Amino acid sequence: MANKKINRAILMMTAATMLISSAVWAAPSDVPPTPPTPPAPKASDPAEKIPASLDADEVVYDMRSGVMTATGNVLMTRGTVKVTGKTAQYNTKTNAGNVLGDVIAVDRDMRLTADTCVTDGNHMVAQGNIVRATKADKTYTGPKVDYFQKEDYILMESGGTINSTAGDVFSANRMEGWNKMNYAKGTGNAHLVSAVNKLDATGDVVDYYGKKQGSAEPAKAYLTGNAVAVQDNNTLRSNRLVIYLEDEKAKAAEAE
Repeated sequence: MANKKINRAILMMTAATMLISSAVWAAPSDVPPTPPTPPAPKASDPAEKIPASLDADEVVYDMRSGVMTATGNVLMTRGTVKVTGKTAQYNTKTNAGNVLGDVIAVDRDMRLTADTCVTDGNHMVAQGNIVRATKADKTYTGPKVDYFQKEDYILMESGGTINSTAGDVFSANRMEGWNKMNYAKGTGNAHLVSAVNKLDATGDVVDYYGKKQGSAEPAKAYLTGNAVAVQDNNTLRSNRLVIYLEDEKAKAAEAE
C-alpha cells in the first residue's frame, strides 16, 4: 500500500513537471510588478493649440457656439488623429467632437473601426456591434473601446478580446492594455490561449507581461483566483499561478 501511494505521488509530480518544463515554468513565490494606474477621463485643455480641421460634403459652422456640423464623406483631423465617417460635430472651443457611421480612426500605428466615435482630444470612445482596434502587433475587439492617446492605453470595460500576431488570444469580462509597457490585464473569466506554447490558462484575473525588446526576461502571466493551466493534457490548478512563456518568435522559427 505504501509503495502504491509513493508511485502515485511520483506520477503526479511527473505530470506537473511535464507541464512546467518546456513551454512554461510556474513559480508561485514570484511577486508580480505593481500594475500601472489607468488614466482618468478628463476634458482636454481648450488652450492646447493642436491643429484641427473638418472636411465634408457639407459643413455648417456656428461661430457663437464654436460648433461645426458636417455631413457626407467626413474627415476630421486633430494632430496625428484622423477620423472618417458619415456625419460629425466638432466644438472648436472645447475640442470635443463625435463622428457617426462607418467610423475609421487612425493615429500613427493605431487603426480603429466602429459605428460611433466620441473624442475630447486625448480620450476617444468608440462603440458599435464590433469595435476593432489594431495597435502594433495586437488587435482589440469588443462592443466598446476607450483609447487614451497620450498614455497609449486601451480599455474595454464591457469585455473584449486581444489577439496577437504570434497567435495568442486573451479575453475577459473587462480588458485593459498598456501598449508602451506591453502589459495587459483581464478581469472576470479571464482566458489566455498561446498557440505556440500549446497553453490554455484561465483565472478570475490574469495579468500578462509581454517580453520587452532587448530583455532576456521571458513573457509571463500571473493567474489569480480559480487558476487553471493546461498544456499537452497536463493540468495545474491553484489559487495563484505564475507562468513563464517561452520566446514565441523563437518557437515559431523553430517550427518552420
